Amino acid sequence: MNIDKYIRTKNQELNVASTSAIQTNASAVEPLSGKSDGIATQEIVDEKSRSEGASCATITDAAQESVIDVQQIHVLDDVDTVVPNIADPATWPPIRNSKIIDHIINTGPLQTHCDDYPKNDTGRHFSNSHFIKKLANSETIQRRWLVYSISKDRVYCFCCRLFDSSSTSSLVSEGYNDWKHLSEMLKTHENSTSHKKFYLSWIETELRLKIGKTIDCQEQYLIKKETTRWNNVLSRLMHITLYLAENNMAFRGNSDKLYTPNNGKFLGLVQLLAKFDPVMQEHLRLAMKGDIADHYCGKDIQNELIELMGKKVKSEIISRAKKSKYYSIIADCTPDISHVEQLSLTIRFVDISSNDDKISVKEHFVEFLPVNQSTGEKLTEVIIDILNKHGLELNDCRGQGYDNGANMKGKNVGVQRRIQDINPLAVYVPCGCHSYNLVLCDAAKSSVKSVTLFGVLQRLFTLFSASVHRWKILTDSLGLYTLKKLSDTRWEARISSVKAVRYQISAIHDALITGLRRPGRNGKGF
Repeated sequence: MNIDKYIRTKNQELNVASTSAIQTNASAVEPLSGKSDGIATQEIVDEKSRSEGASCATITDAAQESVIDVQQIHVLDDVDTVVPNIADPATWPPIRNSKIIDHIINTGPLQTHCDDYPKNDTGRHFSNSHFIKKLANSETIQRRWLVYSISKDRVYCFCCRLFDSSSTSSLVSEGYNDWKHLSEMLKTHENSTSHKKFYLSWIETELRLKIGKTIDCQEQYLIKKETTRWNNVLSRLMHITLYLAENNMAFRGNSDKLYTPNNGKFLGLVQLLAKFDPVMQEHLRLAMKGDIADHYCGKDIQNELIELMGKKVKSEIISRAKKSKYYSIIADCTPDISHVEQLSLTIRFVDISSNDDKISVKEHFVEFLPVNQSTGEKLTEVIIDILNKHGLELNDCRGQGYDNGANMKGKNVGVQRRIQDINPLAVYVPCGCHSYNLVLCDAAKSSVKSVTLFGVLQRLFTLFSASVHRWKILTDSLGLYTLKKLSDTRWEARISSVKAVRYQISAIHDALITGLRRPGRNGKGF
């Protein structure tokens, strides 16, 4: 099971700064929506101007060498809905967070130039010449800060409207449209102290955004670094969990604290890894010092990781079974150590999920489920519920395999009959191991010599296992095999008991003689 693909471990470098939380990897940046992108690249024509035959085009600051590539700027997905038209300052929201301000500055002041501006009641209108300031020495300077709103037919100061939320100037608040006195108004405004202040703030922020040195740039870098560290820590903890689960090992010990005796295999592997891995070494150092509140090594996170991995494995099994379509079920019930009847369900199918041409038959355990009743009706309901929960159609079942209990194999009310009543194609095949065990059991009990043989084997085991000293005498005499306790349910396991006597009968004889000659508490052997 490869879990690396579920861990996000991107190493990103800062290349675009922001006055708020921003993405710092240009390769991972998503482009803005077509709506905002179109503002910087397409014509924007107002319905009012269009009806009057006006033709207006939105262009970026002429001082820039090219149109700003807004696709290199990452902003929130909802910025485009908050600012529907960046080229029109009248549509900017009255309350602008740092993300919106960054986006507007990165996009730049988009100055709208029209061939024929709308006229007011006196016949006056805005002119493109106002975008240019003429100095006393006849030099010209572009007014970068001046922007025209098509929707309002007014002009605004780009920087003051962006940063000065308390200004009462019409160039900042509702826009200025007194075209007769516009020239005087522009001169007065651009020489004002407040305008110079916010103009410098705009230029400074613009430069910082370009070189990646805004106020929270370092903070964002630290957040990114911390995120990467936690991803690396979680990846290692998941691999430790996977290793213990694959090898069926217990996770916890008598203690749940790091660097304490008998704290279990999970914490032991974490401590072992920290000796060689700098990531875990730093993580445990921070945890032991108390610099981090959560170290993700406790029992709760262990249980969560086990549960998540179990769900992933089960999901993969069910996915492969569905891809194969047809399957068989194998079910059995047994009481656990707490005397609760547990139903185990296994599915068997032809695995065709591999990319190569190899096709193999797979058996996968699905889950345990406690049952209150072991009747055929109740067990049938439980099995069908499990199949439905995982999306497996009972009509696709082609086989059933159970033990020889009456509640399972009963031809009238057993589980196999009830399922065949629903799906006649689900053929019942008795479990071979259970059947062979019953045959061996009945065959052995039918012979007096067989019963006597296994009785002697059990008495030999009881004799030597009753004392540590006797067992020591036996093991010193035996070689490859040792005496085994007889199993009442698994007769095939009795072959081990027979082998021990069959191939080492002389050694067992010697052990018995040694035990008889060895003086005991009453002066006799054994």
